[in-house]
Amino acid sequence: MDLEKALRVVEEAADQSHVRLGAGDDVAEAMRFLRDYGVERTTLVWFWKALFGDNEIGRTQNTNAARNRINLLVGELRGPKNGPEVLGNFRAVAAIRCARRVQSRTTGLRFTHGDNAAGDLA
Repeated sequence: MDLEKALRVVEEAADQSHVRLGAGDDVAEAMRFLRDYGVERTTLVWFWKALFGDNEIGRTQNTNAARNRINLLVGELRGPKNGPEVLGNFRAVAAIRCARRVQSRTTGLRFTHGDNAAGDLA
């Protein structure tokens, strides 16, 4: 198995998670390959456990989140020359967060990670 095939297997498993419970031998092989490639074990275990979740919506959300994390880690392992778009996205998100912090200091708003995404009055 190579990296592209392993990522394709992860992608297909995540895409099918809303209709299929569990994982086949191909997913297990992809997990072993990605572990050996250097992807952190915690993320792979999270993806694997998510595939066996009882709740269809939770299974889909967790497999998608774990897939995104796997893709992020693989991009980091490949290095910046193979993933400048990923770094660009992180820089854009960081700039937005920084702007929100500055705005919250100047307008008296406090941004939280809770249900109120727009922020609370200080």
